[in-house]
Amino acid sequence: MAIHLPPQKRTIVRIIRRRESRPVVETLRPHHLPGVAAMAESLSTRSLYYRFFAGTPKVPPQLLRQLATLDHDQREAVVAVHRGRVIGLALYVRLPDTRRADLAVLVVDAWQHRGIGRRMVSRLATLAARRGITSFDASVLPENKAALRAVARLWPGAAPRPDEDCVHYSLPTLLMTRGQTP
Repeated sequence: MAIHLPPQKRTIVRIIRRRESRPVVETLRPHHLPGVAAMAESLSTRSLYYRFFAGTPKVPPQLLRQLATLDHDQREAVVAVHRGRVIGLALYVRLPDTRRADLAVLVVDAWQHRGIGRRMVSRLATLAARRGITSFDASVLPENKAALRAVARLWPGAAPRPDEDCVHYSLPTLLMTRGQTP
């Protein structure tokens, strides 16, 4: 005689991961400046070297002065903020009498390779395009492989122009503004 047990109920256990809040990209305002200065505490010597092309233990004071006097036209910056801390900075400075601007990006080490730079550059490109800037000029150290890969991924077909110290690019703002809302 066979014993038939009722079918067992399956218990489904879901593990819900608490989602970390997402950083917000904002136009740089004066209240962000202390946070930009404090970013150096979260930057490795390598990150500072890759951004400023020189060994510096902190964000240079002249950059902070420049950021304090942005005109939000010829010079613009955005920051990534997470839980009240500035974790990234992207800046453009328009080249005189052109439709081009120099681009610089800095992201604290713990947040690198997580799309923060892409989000900041995308926002900055949208602002630049509204002001008639059609391309960003960017210089990258050849040993900064992550930045070189990011440029290749975000601007497919961008032609590098290497010299003895850097790899230079001209990057159309239009490619970064597609799909953005004004």
